[in-house]
Amino acid sequence: MTRSLNNLLFIKVKTVAIKPSFGALDESYKLHWKTKYQEKLQSKPHQTIEDLYLNKAALYAEFSRIVCVSISKYCSKDAKIITSSFYHSSERNLLKALFNKISAGEAKAKTIICGHNLKGFDLPFLAKRAIINKLVLPKILNIQQVKPWEMHHVMDTMELWSFGNRYNFSSLGLLQSTLLGVHTISNIDPQKIHNLYHLEKDIKSIVQITEECANCIAQLFPIIVGYKTKDELKHALFHSSF
Repeated sequence: MTRSLNNLLFIKVKTVAIKPSFGALDESYKLHWKTKYQEKLQSKPHQTIEDLYLNKAALYAEFSRIVCVSISKYCSKDAKIITSSFYHSSERNLLKALFNKISAGEAKAKTIICGHNLKGFDLPFLAKRAIINKLVLPKILNIQQVKPWEMHHVMDTMELWSFGNRYNFSSLGLLQSTLLGVHTISNIDPQKIHNLYHLEKDIKSIVQITEECANCIAQLFPIIVGYKTKDELKHALFHSSF
């Protein structure tokens, strides 16, 4: 498959716990959460079930929801990165708008989705929340029964950076610091997003953070695959593939 930088969409998903606190959960969900973290609570008695909920709930599609999805793309004219975001008080409306956009692009060109830990988090999360919201997932986002060697339309910067080391996990913030020399993503933790959404009602700041992450992935990708200068990147956008 010939892959062009023009067809790359760099995607980042931000999630938050469905409820603002563990105490606000339905009784059945409280039991499920306690069961999930029973061993961890026993091994780390200084942690409370509330602490674990605030820090970990956003990682699980059953206990959280999507609040923003940002997509970055290279402009072939000048190699600038353009970014758009999808956010809504209704997760279902957010996903419908996102899926319509991706499906329209998929029909026009051989779209490639790229993200950081995309296969391990963003795509599975999108798929599960689509099912929960009774929505049909665009084909390009559905990797449920796709064999690894058939996944030409999905690229993961965490996987690319591992260079085959399956046990290597480098966060987006770490790669930003290492390869770009800036440190704006390192201090973004799940509890900060949780507080912005549930306590401060500040969706604009969440959108800004999500866009920064998508933009960062777009900046990292050409470095990881070997484009050393902006001129090389421009040439790739106009004339070649990777």
